[in-house]
Parts: sequence; C-alpha cells; structure tokens
Amino acid sequence: MENAASVIPAWVNESTVNEGIAHSGKFAIMMDSTREYSYSFQNLLNNINDKNPKRMVVSAWIFSTIPNPDASFVVGVDKEPGKYEFWQSGDIKTQVTKANEWTEATWWVTFDKTMTPDSKISVMMWNPHKLKFYIDDMNITFEY
Repeated sequence: MENAASVIPAWVNESTVNEGIAHSGKFAIMMDSTREYSYSFQNLLNNINDKNPKRMVVSAWIFSTIPNPDASFVVGVDKEPGKYEFWQSGDIKTQVTKANEWTEATWWVTFDKTMTPDSKISVMMWNPHKLKFYIDDMNITFEY
C-alpha cells in the first residue's frame, strides 16, 4: 500500500489507506466504524487479459484488534453498477484467529460463468460490522 496514490487507476477508495500499523512498509488499509469497504481493485476484463479467468486467488495480511473478525473478501463481476452477474464472498474469521498479530488470509474464487470483455471485476474487503482491523500486501492472481 506504499504507492497508493501513484498506482494504476484500477484501484479505488484510497481514503482507507493510512500510515501507521503495516505488515510491510508504513501504509496499510485501515477498516473501522466509518469504513465498510476497503481499498478496492476494479477493472474491465479486457484490460486484464483477453481470456476468461477460470479462477482467482486473493490473499492479504490481516491485523485485527479482535480474534475471528466477521469480514470477507468479496469479488463481483458486473456490466452495470449494482447489477452483478457474479458475486461471491469468502470470510476471513476462520483464518484470522488471533488478535493483534499479522495473519495471512487466502481465498480462492472459481468463475462458473463466462464473462465478456466489458465485464468489470471488483475485488475488496467487506466490513459489514464496521470492525477495526488492518489489511496489507493484498495480492490478486488470475488463473487461466
């Protein structure tokens, strides 16, 4: 999260990136009572690859102030805002079992629908209970 301001415009909601507690460097995503959605990746499929991904792997390092935070990775695919063709979430609470220590969480998504080149893929962390935790070193890998 060190170069949030200078990365490609596929990343949105930069206001969640803060200096302070971080897994590496000085910056991480901070989730709290005012932040339901994290810094998010959003891009059209044709800007990523000319093929449909079969699977995606999303991982991140999480530092939670409580054990088992009720938050989730979310992947959505849409052509119109809010009208998802595909939406899936994977909770982190079973992976982040200790408070106040960095833990890596990983989630795999299998795409069961064919996407078109103008389909937008979104990846984020959803914090529906507005808990306080930090996310750093997020990695998104598409498998073809």
